[in-house]
Amino acid sequence: MIQNNENSEYSVAKILPENSGASASRSFVSEAKLHEELDHPRIIKFEGFHNDLSLTDGEGNQMTVTAIRSEFAPVGDLFDLLCIFDSMPPMIARFYAKQVVEAVAYLHEEKGIAHRDIKLENVLIDDKFGARLTDFGFSCKTDKETKLTDQAGTYEYSAPEQHEKTPYNGFEADIFSLGVAIFILVAGRMPFAAATKDDEFYVHFVNREEEKFWEMQEECVEYPSSQPFFKREFRELMNGMLRYRASERMTIKEVMDHPWLQISPKVYEKSGEVVGEFLKKKGVTV
Repeated sequence: MIQNNENSEYSVAKILPENSGASASRSFVSEAKLHEELDHPRIIKFEGFHNDLSLTDGEGNQMTVTAIRSEFAPVGDLFDLLCIFDSMPPMIARFYAKQVVEAVAYLHEEKGIAHRDIKLENVLIDDKFGARLTDFGFSCKTDKETKLTDQAGTYEYSAPEQHEKTPYNGFEADIFSLGVAIFILVAGRMPFAAATKDDEFYVHFVNREEEKFWEMQEECVEYPSSQPFFKREFRELMNGMLRYRASERMTIKEVMDHPWLQISPKVYEKSGEVVGEFLKKKGVTV
């Protein structure tokens, strides 16, 4: 986090490490150019690229760095928020899921960009308690036909084709990672250790035995009841997003249109206020 001495406003600086090499420098510049193109209320704002940004650390030491400067989101990231809630209320989970889906839909449908590192840690929370997707270091321009081969993303969120190191489509891989992120919001834990054939949970997607997956998930619920914890619409959404065969996964438009993500405007508007009130009671200041 950095402070502008002229207006006392804060920004975040992503700094290129010293001696990173020519390849890393080119990637850093490409990330900045891509981020600069983006303009959406659910995506963190790009504020500038600097070859010679002067910073002063807490001890008064000055340094000059190459950095991408972006908007500061004061509440932290979505994973931290989930930890504060411990168990996020279902409507709040849907509220944030919908906002992240909106950001990904903008990238896929309007900009032709695959994010390739969707995870809760890459979703920041702004001063109005809304979600803002960030970190475009692995992002790239692509389309529905192109297959990618470079490794990108975070292991626990990666699609099976990425684990198998086969050519993959960036949009299809994003849908999978997005599904994992939404599951964590609802359940408060990972759906599986990794989307591989050896995973005791994910193997049921590989074998097209999704009901067995959900039976195992219900057994993991901390406070089981006579009613299923995971509702039918949520299961259907996850089944469509976490498919083993990438070509059979839902598109981002199909995710957007799914009934589980349909929230009334009144509830949607109220959800941010609920989060703010909750954090205030917890003593979290913004």
